Amino acid sequence: AQEAAIFTETADILAGLTDATGLIKADSSIWELHVDDDGYNGKRHFAYTSATASRGLTAAGYLAGQAGKPGTVYATATAALKTAIGLQLVDKDGVLVNFPPADRSPKPPENGVNDYNIDASVVEVFNFGIIDPTSAIADATLAAFDRELGGLSSGSPGMKRTNKRCPPGLGGCVQIVADWYNGYDIKEWIFVDFRVLQFLRMRPDP
Repeated sequence: AQEAAIFTETADILAGLTDATGLIKADSSIWELHVDDDGYNGKRHFAYTSATASRGLTAAGYLAGQAGKPGTVYATATAALKTAIGLQLVDKDGVLVNFPPADRSPKPPENGVNDYNIDASVVEVFNFGIIDPTSAIADATLAAFDRELGGLSSGSPGMKRTNKRCPPGLGGCVQIVADWYNGYDIKEWIFVDFRVLQFLRMRPDP
């Protein structure tokens, strides 16, 4: 029963949840974007979902070996997810982004030039070793974090979750300099700070 719960009922299903992008099928992911919110569909092929799936499949491969079972299917699925993350989620500037550009909504704020594709949740791709935390992609992503997720009006050295903009004047949004932000998203998140700290600990000292 325990083996079935780990492999048949969990890992085997997870290994089959990719779609044509090579990533795990679109979902609402870590920040709980609503799938249907007054006509706004928050489903995306999120980096966090595929990263955690890759981590889980890696663990399943290890457990399969411990249980004397073949783990090839999990190794193959993990490798395919790593490839898809590199192909689908690294933008033209070499930054690891939150979801593929093709997933962007035509509605505000994602139809703006500066959407919220810079998102702290992608840090787990580096923390899990899916992409080398000392690579050029890691360098570019960290620079994007510093530029887009730091610099809170409070002067805190911490980071916010995303660089999500709002249409000017939208309820619940606040203006900082020339841009409008969701007041909830731009608060410092201690969870984000600790996960980014883990990433920094794997990098060379500046």
